[in-house]
Amino acid sequence: MPNMQRSSNLKSIEREQAAFDARLEEMIREHPAEFVLFEGEAPVAFFPTYDEAYQAGLTKFGVDSPFLVSEVKRRTPQTTSMAWEAGVMFGGY
Repeated sequence: MPNMQRSSNLKSIEREQAAFDARLEEMIREHPAEFVLFEGEAPVAFFPTYDEAYQAGLTKFGVDSPFLVSEVKRRTPQTTSMAWEAGVMFGGY
């Protein structure tokens, strides 16, 4: 069961991210550089800091419900090597 819940939560986060991306330009015009609490594929509220948005998400939705907190800004995609990030690129040398 835990794998099914993880898979479901991952799909929920992917939907939230897609909805966030679709509304990004609108949010940039209205709330540039703020942090958005996003749930149910819609913005819930905007905050001046990440910590405030995250705390509001925990308070409103709890630790078992997926929600998204992100800064309202454009990003440039970056390719990242998982091996590099995990520190295994050079075999521990």
